Amino acid sequence: MLDFLNLRKKKKVLVVEDDLHIREMLVAIVKTFGFEPIATPDGGEACTLAASQQPAIILMDIMLPTVSGVDAVFLIRSNPKTKDIPIIMCTAKNKIEDVEKSLAAGANDYLTKPFEVEQLRAKIGKYLAIEP
Repeated sequence: MLDFLNLRKKKKVLVVEDDLHIREMLVAIVKTFGFEPIATPDGGEACTLAASQQPAIILMDIMLPTVSGVDAVFLIRSNPKTKDIPIIMCTAKNKIEDVEKSLAAGANDYLTKPFEVEQLRAKIGKYLAIEP
């Protein structure tokens, strides 16, 4: 069996969430998974951080200040440096049109809040080819 913690060492996860408490919770969860979290409350800054930090995966909310999560996904996909980074939308928006817009912009997956920690672990593991 693969050593999940050792495979994750130094892999960065970009957490994009404007709600401070949810952002802090996601950062804590990502740390327990053994990843190095990078966090921002802003979609525009997420695009900059994705390019400069090259995270292994991005967890993106939809409702963000200045640049929405959907627009940030589109911008990240438009940049050759960041176009292949997996993006999981983590949002309270649960309407089918929100899912469709996110996937059309280039998100890889969609997780509706509230979610179980194991659901998040499974999604991250799927895109980083790491067993939980």
